[in-house]
Amino acid sequence: MYHIFWLIAFIVVVPVFAQSSPLITDEDIESIIAEIETMLAEEERTMNSWDWIMTGTAPSITVSLLPELQALRNPASMILRNVQEAISFIHGEWITRFGTVETFGAERNIRRDEVATMFARTYKIFVSDTVPALPSRCLFEDLDQAHNDLVEIVKESCALWLFQGSNGRFLPRSQFTNAQALAVLVRMVSGHEPETGGVHWAQAYWVSARQFGLTQGLAADNRANLDRPITRGDVAKMLEAAVRFLEAKQALQPSAQQELVFRQTGYAVQARRSNRMNQ
Repeated sequence: MYHIFWLIAFIVVVPVFAQSSPLITDEDIESIIAEIETMLAEEERTMNSWDWIMTGTAPSITVSLLPELQALRNPASMILRNVQEAISFIHGEWITRFGTVETFGAERNIRRDEVATMFARTYKIFVSDTVPALPSRCLFEDLDQAHNDLVEIVKESCALWLFQGSNGRFLPRSQFTNAQALAVLVRMVSGHEPETGGVHWAQAYWVSARQFGLTQGLAADNRANLDRPITRGDVAKMLEAAVRFLEAKQALQPSAQQELVFRQTGYAVQARRSNRMNQ
């Protein structure tokens, strides 16, 4: 069964390695995959019927890993699968009601009112469900251009200091850029950064997001892409990264209530998520 260990290690490590290192060619990957498939076939032949009945391991591993092997042959399918995983994740967290690449429209660009909705939902679920009283700065004059069912949460995204308008306008139909997405992302997980000076207004947000490890696999990781529209698929991956970062941060910094329960009972208590939004 040690073969299976090396197979799993190969599937986890090689895709990342292959993207970052020019030393691994397509021919190398094909050769390794062929060797692994031969290894799996040999594993099946050497296991007797009793082993199969008692463990049920080899057939399930063989079948379940075949899509992984095929994905390595097609990097585009690997990327598409990662986008689907991110969409499934945020769908499961009730950040979006769409659960597939097709229904989510992963390859399309995204409007400001749409992305504001997803970031505000994420904030309310994983940071705080308390929304401050709506300030006058959030009474944008052009919200009649937003989707009707998103108007209120767009206002909330402003009250939460995630989004800002320009000269009294929110510009709900405008396409969202990678720079704007990084700014909102960092505001949500860490706080505001200076927006003046440097080679780009979002330079500080870009640096912080990269330091937090929130831009891996995203177009926004490349500073040259900051002013380009962000795709809905990259928004999904960004939100998944944000949620996992916030959960890790919360695990390291337990709330006062958790600390109180721990002192009183000696047991750590995991905070329950609230404000799930089934929309």
